[in-house]
Amino acid sequence: MRPSALKAYMRVSSVELLSGTMNSDADRSPRISPRTSVTLIGSFRNLELPADFDHLFRDGVLVDPRNGAPMEMDAYSAYLALKAIERVHRADYSRERKILADAIIARMQDCGGFWRHGAWTGSHREIHMRFTAAALRLLCEALSDRIVISPSLLTEALKKHLLHSDKLEKGTWFLHDSLEKADTGVMHPQRPIKNRAIGSSAENCLVLNTHVDTLCTLIFVLKKIRMHEVDRVFFRSKLASGLLALNAALNINQGILWRQFAKFDVIMRKALFRLYSQQPSSASFAIFFQKVCRALIIRLYFPVRQRIRSRLHGFIFPDGYIERDIALDGTGFEYHLVNIYDLSRFLIQANELAFEIDPSLIDQCTRIIDKGIEYAINTSYWAYLIASSQDSGRAILLCETILARLATKKDNEPIPQSWIHAYCVLRRAASARSAAILGYDPFIVAELDRDSISRENWDVLKLRNGNNIAIDLVNEAIVAS
Repeated sequence: MRPSALKAYMRVSSVELLSGTMNSDADRSPRISPRTSVTLIGSFRNLELPADFDHLFRDGVLVDPRNGAPMEMDAYSAYLALKAIERVHRADYSRERKILADAIIARMQDCGGFWRHGAWTGSHREIHMRFTAAALRLLCEALSDRIVISPSLLTEALKKHLLHSDKLEKGTWFLHDSLEKADTGVMHPQRPIKNRAIGSSAENCLVLNTHVDTLCTLIFVLKKIRMHEVDRVFFRSKLASGLLALNAALNINQGILWRQFAKFDVIMRKALFRLYSQQPSSASFAIFFQKVCRALIIRLYFPVRQRIRSRLHGFIFPDGYIERDIALDGTGFEYHLVNIYDLSRFLIQANELAFEIDPSLIDQCTRIIDKGIEYAINTSYWAYLIASSQDSGRAILLCETILARLATKKDNEPIPQSWIHAYCVLRRAASARSAAILGYDPFIVAELDRDSISRENWDVLKLRNGNNIAIDLVNEAIVAS
């Protein structure tokens, strides 16, 4: 949406929203503005929706508030949150959702047919595939909601997204950003170490979470959108090739040198994350000493670690920690959460897809997710997670991961109490629910009935597999049916 159109919309709709006078569909009650606090999966900021709707934009462009660069992830999260709020409050925010879809399309057209971002370099050649995947899923939702009416708009954009890929020895790897292509001609600001792990190009950092995110997006589009058969065959072939690459990455042949390095790395990460543990009574000197020790480990060990990992390739560590890539500095510790979050979404999508996926890959992903959750909860990583949650809402990803994994557990499988405890601790600490916890996320939860709404001190949800659960956040108990 152009700046003038957005400002005009906000002048008119803000009065209607706050007064409750906006026209609604015949089957809905009068429109109100409940001012629901939401954690957006993207920047992880909190917004009051729909009241703070205009905060998603800057001069009519959807932006990342952390750097002001164009970014579509918050918009997708807000779209889903608005759908959840609609179901709880019997409101109608289709106008706001259309604003988001229109802004996504307008930006795509302004960029010559595909989005660009420039978040790191300012270059129009810099494109982030995590962002474009979110834009594609938003358009997919909008098509299903009949807010957008052109499936070809989505399928053509998805084809351009998939061009940002790399042929491996086995399969196709979907890139994290356009800077991982040699022909982009823009220097990567993080100075990754070039390598050719599992047959990749030298610039490909093999970012695991973004590859899995693209697989999820491919499956999502194949499931939800009607398309020409030639397009369906094309996308299925890309999905099959991407699955081969994922299988290759998760099963890299790891020799004795890797195993020895991995054992040492477990010790170093354990020591590092313990340094985030702070008691309320901690003296200022103790806190300062912890910061100094953390800085020394990161400055002295992690550059060496980066070089070792670029030669001894591997993502899955024996303690359950999941590395994001094989070329960057490895200090983005929060990406362990992103990895298990994306893999848990992929697991749901894989189970629902009418397309044969290697059962051994599904079983392996299940084991990796479970061990990754256990690592986040039952090791010193938990201290890091609690400390980082004071600065960012990213810890909500662990809550969503647990919900997603519960949706793929068999009915006779027990639910670890440690998972419920961690979920409740993080939810009590969090200032706002995410869209999935509010009750709508097509990857994680199913649509709630009107009477099945989140109440104070309870999260009441319908999981993606159809099971209803109620989580008592105070007494740390779960009721499932």
